[in-house]
Amino acid sequence: VSGMFIAILDGSTPTTIKGTGTNDDAASGDDGEIVSSAVAVGSAVSLTTATAANVTSVSLTAGDWDVSGSINIAGASATYTGGVGGLSSTSATLPTDGSEVNSGVQLTIMSATYGITMSRKRFSLSATTTVYLVAKATFSAGTMTGYGAITARRVR
Repeated sequence: VSGMFIAILDGSTPTTIKGTGTNDDAASGDDGEIVSSAVAVGSAVSLTTATAANVTSVSLTAGDWDVSGSINIAGASATYTGGVGGLSSTSATLPTDGSEVNSGVQLTIMSATYGITMSRKRFSLSATTTVYLVAKATFSAGTMTGYGAITARRVR
């Protein structure tokens, strides 16, 4: 039953949590709500060497959210020396809290794709905020693009 209320006792005061009691999606604003965005390979974002770029983003309302993401960095005729992915509330900016993920490889490629997966990261928001899936590739010659997905689940 969607919109089910569950009472939890913390020893003194009951708390009500809105959620879902079946295999459907939790409603907007309820615990368990999912917000996601994906960019397919055919719509990949062009990357400029050593410059952070937004691959995609989600708009999250106030509350606690667990956010995860994955980025694919694809190159053609490039000398690739490394990539970084991260989840950030600042546009085109990699996080500096240690949650960024590096993919260090040094090679010349004709055509290849490298995957970077970001672990779940908590965003505790007091107002509606955009969370970005950010990629950065360092390369010379050729071209590189980024595509991937970001998923957020409301914890509370």
